[in-house]
Amino acid sequence: MLNVSLLVISWMTDETNDELRSLNLLRKLLSYAANLCAVELLPVLIAGSFRLNLNHVKQVIIYDI
Repeated sequence: MLNVSLLVISWMTDETNDELRSLNLLRKLLSYAANLCAVELLPVLIAGSFRLNLNHVKQVIIYDI
């Protein structure tokens, strides 16, 4: 059996995505990570290039989660 203490997700969006599509992908990834944390009881670290400015990311994190 594998002993896992942390899950790391790295993400890079397609550079042709517009801002709305990138925001929607971020929301989906955060939702997936939250569900995974609830089931597996693991901390999840998300990193990557969403090609979004920090203010948009903060709004998604504050209002959607």
